[in-house]
Amino acid sequence: MTQKKVLVLGAGASLAMGYPIGNDLRNYIITSDADFHNSGKKIYNLFSFKENEREFFLEFRKSQMSSIDAFLARRPEFSEIGKKVIAVVLLSREMPNYLHANTHEDNWYFHFFNKIAANSWDDLDFSKYSVLTFNYDRSLEHYLLSAICSSYGKTENEALEKLSTLKILHIYGSVGSTLPNQEDYYQYLPTIPPQRIEAAAKCLRVIPEGRNDDPSIEEAKIILEEASQVCFLGFGFDETNINRLAPERTLQKTQIFATCYGMTTAEARRAAYNLKIPDYLLRKNSEFPKGFMHANCITILRETLFLD
Repeated sequence: MTQKKVLVLGAGASLAMGYPIGNDLRNYIITSDADFHNSGKKIYNLFSFKENEREFFLEFRKSQMSSIDAFLARRPEFSEIGKKVIAVVLLSREMPNYLHANTHEDNWYFHFFNKIAANSWDDLDFSKYSVLTFNYDRSLEHYLLSAICSSYGKTENEALEKLSTLKILHIYGSVGSTLPNQEDYYQYLPTIPPQRIEAAAKCLRVIPEGRNDDPSIEEAKIILEEASQVCFLGFGFDETNINRLAPERTLQKTQIFATCYGMTTAEARRAAYNLKIPDYLLRKNSEFPKGFMHANCITILRETLFLD
């Protein structure tokens, strides 16, 4: 069986495509005056909430949780409204022009496509790679589809056939069907009719709702077991997410790279420990584990030659 290279994406991997992460997402949701009725006003204006859903904004702001996922893990009664809010934020960021602009310093999509883009249509092949993403957004699929069509002068259907060789697994779902040939697909545009919000929210699973035996988790484990190299990009190393991937089974014979942008050495070492990295790769206590870098996504791909 051919071994593959696997990219595991966390929220930081979508940052260059205009999506907020962590505390930025939190602040976007709760940006308001001190008055309760203004809480979440940016999102509130996009669609009407039920009376009992308005409390979400106030409680989230007062909770001081650093992320909406952390809040929903502790307040599951707000799961439905929380997923609607996540859907609204992400759908409002589906801006095709931003995908094509290539102005962000960490636009690793651009680097990825240019490394894989073959000189001839017949040689274009993504099958060497798989992508496991914990993100809900659809930006990678739409970036690659557009790039293929325009680079080779092919129709959307022809591009979709080529792109089908790249396995992209959204472990916790996405804000709708990811590609035009799928059922209930919506265009990648920042238009948000109410029915689209409802449909997108139903496709999402927040961390507490995930299960170790979920079909997506099981599929992710198989993909990791077949990998020769794995690179974590913009990943927060949430312990629950790591444990669900069963690293003691899936990563023991795999070369691992990981971005640790903004992490301390101790935090990077703890992430490596949770991934079951062998002790000899942890090196000295004062150093990052081997393969772990305080770098953004595009830098680690270039420094490790992961795509070569």
